[in-house]
Amino acid sequence: MFLRGVASYLLLFFIILSDCSAAVHGYSHIVEKALPAVVTVRVRGDIAQRKAYDPMEEIRKEFRDIFGGQIVPRDNTQQERRPQFAQGSGFLISENGLIVTSRHTIVGASEITVSIGSDENRMKAELVGQDSVTDIALLKITSKNKLPFLTFGDSDKIKAGDILIAIGSTFGLNGTVTAGIVSNTSRNIEIGGYHFGDLIQTDASIYFGNSGGPALNVDGEVIGVNFALMSSAPGIGGSIGVGFAIPSNVVSTVVKQLAENGEVSHGYIGILGRDVTQKLAEAMKLPKSSGVLVVKVLKGGGAQVAGLLPGDVVLEVNDKSIDSVSRLRKLVSTSGVGQKVKLKVFRKGKEMVFHALTHKNVEDTGSSSFFNKETGLSVRDLVQSDRNSSDAAVGVIVCNVEKGSVADYAGILVKDILQEINEKPIKNVKDFEEACRSNDRLFTFSVLRDGSKLFMYVDMPD
Repeated sequence: MFLRGVASYLLLFFIILSDCSAAVHGYSHIVEKALPAVVTVRVRGDIAQRKAYDPMEEIRKEFRDIFGGQIVPRDNTQQERRPQFAQGSGFLISENGLIVTSRHTIVGASEITVSIGSDENRMKAELVGQDSVTDIALLKITSKNKLPFLTFGDSDKIKAGDILIAIGSTFGLNGTVTAGIVSNTSRNIEIGGYHFGDLIQTDASIYFGNSGGPALNVDGEVIGVNFALMSSAPGIGGSIGVGFAIPSNVVSTVVKQLAENGEVSHGYIGILGRDVTQKLAEAMKLPKSSGVLVVKVLKGGGAQVAGLLPGDVVLEVNDKSIDSVSRLRKLVSTSGVGQKVKLKVFRKGKEMVFHALTHKNVEDTGSSSFFNKETGLSVRDLVQSDRNSSDAAVGVIVCNVEKGSVADYAGILVKDILQEINEKPIKNVKDFEEACRSNDRLFTFSVLRDGSKLFMYVDMPD
């Protein structure tokens, strides 16, 4: 008994000693192993090639100066074919040269180069594929030697308070390392009208040039890809202790599809829902205040075929608990197309299990888009989710309003649906583009906003 007690105290002593050692020596042992696999990504593009609005343009505008580099020169017009340059970070995930980075760093690039270690060691990179939904891109370089690489950890296992280490090319300084903690494991943010959910929030300092770099745990595994930050002064790229990373479980699934197919097919089962609140849980007598309340089941979707009904509460997807709409969307989306997902559902006091077949999300096919410089409006065609949420059959949706533009002063907002211009029906982007070509100096709009129709006008300057 005495010997057993002594053994327990010795074990506790060595555990404490190990923790103290880590605190004294920091994380140099992790960084030394990871650093050779982190790269700087540089891109060269052509402004003249970007005539149409890209769905990620708002992200580039808000985060290019933080992560991807400044546009040079800033006074280019669309008619001038001058190069623009940007930079970010990335990391190797295989010895044969596959590199993960952020899509918004490389989108629109005509040439991509990466530096491993010093700036002198630059190599041309090939774009294998990219995914606008998750903002992940996969690159490939060719080398005669086997390359160092990082492995993915399980982002579902991280908790608030865990150590997080970020590596990237801060302000072009290769191999800059910062550390902090995980502040939140499921943060939702919106950028330019686009929703990004279930992100890892961290207070590790993230600056200009970090986008696409790895976020590591104390085992040196990648638990996220550095994505965005909040800054008190947009465009300067200063950290205020609020940064975001895309979870590794999402990234690894996306990367696998990009490597195999060059594109990503996101799973979709056809439900609209809302987060379950404490009051809602009490009213519905749920076992706990989590899950997603099914508000609408879309006709012909996998959920309808499986038997889900409005009023059901989804508690789990593939045996993983659901605490938000964004988590449900992520788990279904990353399951792929043509897969059966197991849904644990609460209905009228009972827990039930359904199996829904995923199909291709109609938004994956993309939609036509157009930017009109005179009005400052960027619009795109409606996709099915727009129609479901707004009951609009036709029109174009506003995805960006340029600050200070005539449309901005007129009060047009992102997510407004434009259905008529100068009393002419607008069914799609093509109709909008033709209407903007007119010589009229006054544009009247029939606008659908939050289910209500509005009449607005834009007075063009002479």
